[in-house]
Amino acid sequence: YGMYTCTVTTTCSPVCGGFTLNPRSITSSLNVQAPPAPPTQVTMSQTGPTTLRVSWTPGSGGPVLGYYILSGTEGVAGYNISSSTMPYYDMSTAGLLPVTNNLITVAAMGTHFTSSYTPIAPIITITTTSNTITLTWRQPVDPFGIGAVDRYEVYYGYVGPCPAIIHRGTEVMDSSATALTLLGMQEFSSYNLTITAVKNGGSSFSSIQIVTSSSVPDTPPSAVSELARSPTSLTIGWNAVPCIYQNSLIVKYLVRYGLPYGVKTTAETTLNSFTVTGLTPYTSYMFEVAAVNSAGQRGPFSAPFIMDTTLGPPTILKNQVLSPTSVLLSWVPSDGDGLTSYSVSYTYKGPCSEGVSSSGVVSTSATQYTMQGLEEYSTYAMRVRAERGGQVTMSNTTVATLAAVSSAPPSELVQISKTNTGVTVGWGPVPCVSRNSDVSKYRVRYKSLDNDTMEQRDSVAMTFSAIGLDPYTDYSFWVAAINTEGLVGPYSAPLIVRTLQPLPPVVTITTDGSSPTDQGNYTMTCTVYVPTEALGTLTVKWLGPLGPLVALSSTTKSNVGGETVELDLVFSPIRTEHGGWYTCNVTFELYPQAGASSKVKVTVQSDALFQVQIGPTDNCAQWPWSMVPINGADVDKEFKVDQVQRAVFAT
Repeated sequence: YGMYTCTVTTTCSPVCGGFTLNPRSITSSLNVQAPPAPPTQVTMSQTGPTTLRVSWTPGSGGPVLGYYILSGTEGVAGYNISSSTMPYYDMSTAGLLPVTNNLITVAAMGTHFTSSYTPIAPIITITTTSNTITLTWRQPVDPFGIGAVDRYEVYYGYVGPCPAIIHRGTEVMDSSATALTLLGMQEFSSYNLTITAVKNGGSSFSSIQIVTSSSVPDTPPSAVSELARSPTSLTIGWNAVPCIYQNSLIVKYLVRYGLPYGVKTTAETTLNSFTVTGLTPYTSYMFEVAAVNSAGQRGPFSAPFIMDTTLGPPTILKNQVLSPTSVLLSWVPSDGDGLTSYSVSYTYKGPCSEGVSSSGVVSTSATQYTMQGLEEYSTYAMRVRAERGGQVTMSNTTVATLAAVSSAPPSELVQISKTNTGVTVGWGPVPCVSRNSDVSKYRVRYKSLDNDTMEQRDSVAMTFSAIGLDPYTDYSFWVAAINTEGLVGPYSAPLIVRTLQPLPPVVTITTDGSSPTDQGNYTMTCTVYVPTEALGTLTVKWLGPLGPLVALSSTTKSNVGGETVELDLVFSPIRTEHGGWYTCNVTFELYPQAGASSKVKVTVQSDALFQVQIGPTDNCAQWPWSMVPINGADVDKEFKVDQVQRAVFAT
């Protein structure tokens, strides 16, 4: 196969027949065409429910113009002939399945020659164990007359599941061979198997993928290690059995654990970790792990892994409140062995935000301690800290001390208001640091400085009003807090308050607004208002211009208070040498305390142009008459009364 050339060269002596000849040569070429080589690696694959694709690799012989494909069915006489210019051919099986029932052979078609036809692919059967593969095969009944094969080539190649494994090879068998057992296969692994029939350089093959049987894992899980630990629980983790030693599908793990020299407990998990709870603090435990496959077969256990629980916190048994200022705290160690050292700390938490800074730390080797010098009725955060072997742990608790009576009185007792018969006092709360309990109410005591009769009242509010007191009298007040248990705290320092003097009446004179003339009548009203706090008798009189012996009108009321007394006078102006004055004479009786002072206020009102005299009706030598012109305005005059029980004023 190829281009060949042939060259003929003439040679002679330099002189031949009397002539001198030069050497000459002739070259001829011939293109030799050998028949094409048959295809190789002919195989069939199913592309649809009733369709197949036949594919192959072109041979290395002469030029190929196309291919002939012979197809038939085993056990059925005759066959079909097809052609293709491509190295594959799609065909319909017309419902003849499976693929192995369909027989194929292919030949390459050249310019002058056709290659031999490929052998028919063998029909194979596979059996496996965990580490062996046995292949058996046969050649189908040949409907094409191709004849016996020259040899068989058996290929095997590892597929998975472990990427690190490389395991493949080829076995060559003679034409009479019908079986082959492959040894040393990887357990529970996928292999590709191919049996190729070879004849005259052409070949066809059948292939299949199989999985070897599973077996017990060769090695245990690796790298067992600590993931987490606490006083009563431990968590371990591990890596899976290396892939090449799994030999099966690992579905779970068996964990064996317990005291290093004690009875072991077995548990299962599908995870690569395991947590056991309910352990004893500060204790060593041993763990072993084995893999279990889908067949329930257990592999070997890992080497023992020792792990310790941590030191647990002390268990606080009780916090017994011994008194308002002391608490007994007791506890037991978590491991029961008696720890070497403890420290107990306490911190004040309330209820006072200011004024209290109470905290401390004490050390002890015992399992109880009495905290003393605490604040009454207060909350403390307490902590027991244990230390052993470089490990530290702690427990916390909250303690409330007992209530006690207040150690201080309410703050800032002050006067809020007062009258001639009453006093209102107020105060602030007991300071928080001295309260020692919840205050439910307050107790107020008060008495006059003139006698020893003590009055006592309770108040929920921080104010109190004492009524029915004597006017212009000194009173002492004390206040104390009462807690929810009825305990009364200390009383405050006394607050001394003097009640006010009685209030005088107010005299008002009004007119009808016209100026007096010689003709007609004129109306005037004398109005006296007596404040509520005033006690006594009030007399209102109108006196004419002829003197105090002539009373034109008169009104008297006893035990007045909060009342207004009015008296009207209708008159005609009388001209006299004294000017014709009309007098509203107000007589009232007061009862001030001995040595006290009171004032009477007289108010004159007029809407007309009058001259009004204001002054006492008696003792004129000492109180000169005062002529006060008023014009639509008020005129006030206050008279001081000292140590008298009766006063008479005229306006």
